[in-house]
Amino acid sequence: RLDDRLEMVFTYAFDPRFGYLTARPLRSGTGMRAYLTLHLPALLLTGRLPQVALELAGKGISLTPLWAGAGGIMQVFNSSSQGRPEEEMIQQIQHIAENVTETERSVRKMLLREDPVQIRDQIGRAIGIAQHARSMSFAEAVNLISAVQVGIELGLAEAPGLMVESPFAFMTRLQSAHIVMEHLEGKTGCLESPEVDECRARLMREAFAGARVLD
Repeated sequence: RLDDRLEMVFTYAFDPRFGYLTARPLRSGTGMRAYLTLHLPALLLTGRLPQVALELAGKGISLTPLWAGAGGIMQVFNSSSQGRPEEEMIQQIQHIAENVTETERSVRKMLLREDPVQIRDQIGRAIGIAQHARSMSFAEAVNLISAVQVGIELGLAEAPGLMVESPFAFMTRLQSAHIVMEHLEGKTGCLESPEVDECRARLMREAFAGARVLD
């Protein structure tokens, strides 16, 4: 294991009682924090995320937004690394993530049953904007991808270009720094320049070519 091999070279701060010591007491113990990224737009839309976060906090698990909550992209991770082995913490995170994901799926189905026209409308609008916009912020792009991804998972839409890679990987590549490095070839060093938003919109148009709402 990598950490064991590193410990043969470096001297870590370690206490027999408290485990590995860090500048933050909650991170002492194993010193490990396990993260999983979840897509929870339905829980966000219905206002249920605060209650879910409260329930998880009671189990020593944190639920926090990634990218300021755009697209309902959230992260779950262990708040403390004390008192349990790493394997047990990882298993707990995986189990909780599966339960939260199942709750998200149930809420999506409920929303579809209650107002199918509205759900289809939101998906169709997202596809339309993605296919025709000429300038787009990162948050808007993430929200559009999120809406269409929900449509795909509910069997209401298809977007072959979007599914070439995982939607989350595509979201990551749409961040301003990635665009400057990968697509603008150093033409601008400003992450807020108009060229970045224009390039992001072009990448969205390419990914959503052929996307449509299914009848």
